[in-house]
Amino acid sequence: MLLGINIEAGMELYNSFGGVSLKENSIKVLARAKLGPAHYEIIDALLKVINSHQKTRDKIDHWYWGISDQIADGLVLVDPKDILIRDARVMDKFLRSQQPTAEDHRMPLDRIYVYRVKDLQADARDFIELAKLVNKCQGLCVSKGKLAAL
Repeated sequence: MLLGINIEAGMELYNSFGGVSLKENSIKVLARAKLGPAHYEIIDALLKVINSHQKTRDKIDHWYWGISDQIADGLVLVDPKDILIRDARVMDKFLRSQQPTAEDHRMPLDRIYVYRVKDLQADARDFIELAKLVNKCQGLCVSKGKLAAL
């Protein structure tokens, strides 16, 4: 909307950007160019709030989920990077003609994140509030885009 072009084309362009920081920087550049300082500060503050939830969002979206008989009220999550490291160590043993043990395949407990139902509910409430803020800022971009076109 800040580009003032076809929304589908703008979303396609945005989604073609590889990383989160590139996407965020593009929003900041456009907001700075299209919005006044007070409105830019709103967008900048919103991006800071979004960033404060990024790690939680990434865990939910990218980590591996599992269950445990020992955790009745939650799930366990494992960072895929830790799985890759573990698998590389096991493969290294194979390549050195060593037999990996069951312990080699086991994920260390300090690398397993327990995600309780109450945590998931709290995060869901936070993300709902964040979505409300984003929607309010979307209205700002739309109204500013219309004003810029006049």
